[in-house]
Amino acid sequence: MNNKDLFINGFLERIGKEYPQDANPKRNLDLAFEIFGIASVLDKPFQEVLIKLLSKIKILIVQGAWMVESMAFGSMI
Repeated sequence: MNNKDLFINGFLERIGKEYPQDANPKRNLDLAFEIFGIASVLDKPFQEVLIKLLSKIKILIVQGAWMVESMAFGSMI
């Protein structure tokens, strides 16, 4: 492994530990890699991309819960 690989792997491990999203460390590492890739392409700080991504996920979850709730109530009528 060269220095670049060591740096990126160490960076991803630190990100996965600092911003855990799952109890499974492998899934945290995968999420860290995805966000790292998005941040690199957009040339944005990792934290900015993470915050925007998490806020969009929360909106989708809330909307999804509202849709499921609406469908449940609609089927009862």
